[in-house]
Amino acid sequence: MPLRIHHVDLPMGDPKLVEEFYRGVFGWTPRAKLFRTIKGWSNTWADASDGVLLEYALNDGSYITFISTKQPEYSKDEPHIALLMTPQELEVVRSNLERLGLAYEENEENLSFYDPSNLRVELYITPRTSEAT
Repeated sequence: MPLRIHHVDLPMGDPKLVEEFYRGVFGWTPRAKLFRTIKGWSNTWADASDGVLLEYALNDGSYITFISTKQPEYSKDEPHIALLMTPQELEVVRSNLERLGLAYEENEENLSFYDPSNLRVELYITPRTSEAT
């Protein structure tokens, strides 16, 4: 059985908007930013033909990769990513969404919003451990 996710690979629309969005909402900067060339992926824009790959590392060593060469075909509530956060982390994200004027929905279970490629992002609170009685 798998221990955890190694990575998730998702299509994206405009790489600049996606990079700005995840930096503004989560404070993420890509651990890798690659450009598609005739010979494959490169670290430099000089040889780029089309396509950008943005890779974001998570605290557990897994990562999320967004690739512009795979066009998103997201529709409401279909594909999504769900992230587990502490209550403090969720409060920071909620504050960032409000500061950036981004719409979100919140219920008893999660807080959710859409990224620039219309990918639904759901945030869940880490389970609270029961206190000893």
